[in-house]
Amino acid sequence: MAIYESKTKLHPLDPSVIRRLKEVSSEALTAELLAKGLRQCFLVGLVPMNKDAVRFAGEAFTMRMIPARDDLDTIETLTPHPNADTLQLEAVEHIPPGHVLVIDSRNDPRAASAGAMLPTRMKVRGAAAIVSDGAFRDGEELARLDFPAYARQVTASTRLSYHRVADLNIPIACADVAVYPGDIIVGDGDGVTVVPRHLAAEMADIIRRRSLCALISKPGRAPVPIRQGRRPSGREGKMSETSPSAMEATIPRFFDACNAADYDALMSCFSADAVHHFPPGLPDIPRRGAETIARKWIWRVENLDSQWTFEKILCSSMAPEAVIEWTHWKRKRNTALRGDEWYVFDAASGLIKEISAYYAAPADPSAWICELVAFDYRGRGYHLGNK
Repeated sequence: MAIYESKTKLHPLDPSVIRRLKEVSSEALTAELLAKGLRQCFLVGLVPMNKDAVRFAGEAFTMRMIPARDDLDTIETLTPHPNADTLQLEAVEHIPPGHVLVIDSRNDPRAASAGAMLPTRMKVRGAAAIVSDGAFRDGEELARLDFPAYARQVTASTRLSYHRVADLNIPIACADVAVYPGDIIVGDGDGVTVVPRHLAAEMADIIRRRSLCALISKPGRAPVPIRQGRRPSGREGKMSETSPSAMEATIPRFFDACNAADYDALMSCFSADAVHHFPPGLPDIPRRGAETIARKWIWRVENLDSQWTFEKILCSSMAPEAVIEWTHWKRKRNTALRGDEWYVFDAASGLIKEISAYYAAPADPSAWICELVAFDYRGRGYHLGNK
């Protein structure tokens, strides 16, 4: 029988909320939380042990430490298996996949909250991260471990010197911020933010909407929408897989692959489990899987002589998402259709993992092109034909 039994029963959270919050910056998140009246949700003073393993989001699984006592916290209690005096091991073996172990070390870095062994085991078990307002041991190993680990500093002293684990999965204070089991913990290169669970979905939605206001821009220049399928140029330095510049490059590459009916090029744009959503009226929707998506676009080129022009793009600077305007020229039918698409990119690979297409059927079925009435397409630089 396990020593630890969960004290917290929570309703499941939509996994998409966690995925979206994972891509949000600390600055954006704390600003929106402040607008909701939460003045301090950032864990001040905590730094990543590995600067290349910083971004994460997950539900909080908490650990509370109290001062060690010499007659209880002895070297004999340091067994390689769980016991009543090493609740650390219970936490590591019971933390659910995707959760974050948040440790209340009373802001005391004199002894380690954990060494490299526990985070390594947590990584194997699928946890998202480990966060402490104290210190960790084995700093050199943690600096190489591909697993987010945040603390105030590194120490050589073992936990027994100053800390005893008193309880698991109860409300705690970490870096003087209240953390309740199930709160959403979000980390990036700047640090760690606590999002109250009941606000998580709202925060993800608000920031997603606001992020569309961020246009592609360069320092010192006004935002510039990309028109008429022009390719971005003059980039310098290494791009992250889902930076605005990287997304800005991938979408035109996808359009080129569609127009060329190039199977390999289309496949290279999508994650294997990608999905393409459409409004009602088309057969076999949504289209699931990179291969299905690729073959459907090739069929349209071969059977409808379809071509697509890429009109405008907005890429988010806070989430791996973009929105575009396009025109579909159905040359065999001598008709055309304008519409929008919302893109979601895989944060790890930078490939497209979801497209949601939006367009309306024309009120006048005799109209040769489905587009907005009295909209100055010419004056705004849109394609007026497929050439």
